[in-house]
Amino acid sequence: MQRVDLGPDDLDDLVPQRAPFRFLSRVHAWAEDPPFLHGSFEVSPEEPVLAGHFPGDPLWPGACTVEGLAQACGALEGLLRGGRAGPREGRMVMGRVEVRLLAPVRPGQRLDYRVWRQDARGVVRTWRVEAAVGPTVVARGRLGGSLLSPVSTG
Repeated sequence: MQRVDLGPDDLDDLVPQRAPFRFLSRVHAWAEDPPFLHGSFEVSPEEPVLAGHFPGDPLWPGACTVEGLAQACGALEGLLRGGRAGPREGRMVMGRVEVRLLAPVRPGQRLDYRVWRQDARGVVRTWRVEAAVGPTVVARGRLGGSLLSPVSTG
């Protein structure tokens, strides 16, 4: 496993999402064999979605946690392809989402993502995923999707 410190600028080359829809802010470690990535996202109290979810008692949406896990999977795929997975090459579509939300996430907490690639057949991928806040696992499950071919600039 390689310990790394990849921040937002580095992630521009690995995942296509940009603020305010990027829910992965750092990559801390990754491995090629077996394919694994540990990343994180700091849930800032200023995140736009928290203004409406829920006023007076903000709660990080579970859908955003799942999206962050999917972005971590995309970053892993980008690293496995040599770090060349920007806005065109790094796009994926998720076709299978089997993630249980186990505990709430609040503003000011750090979400740690751990993703393990389970299978790769052609453009189809499956991953085992987990999100935690400190020692508490807040989400766990499986994601499956397909890599999309680059967009023609035509």
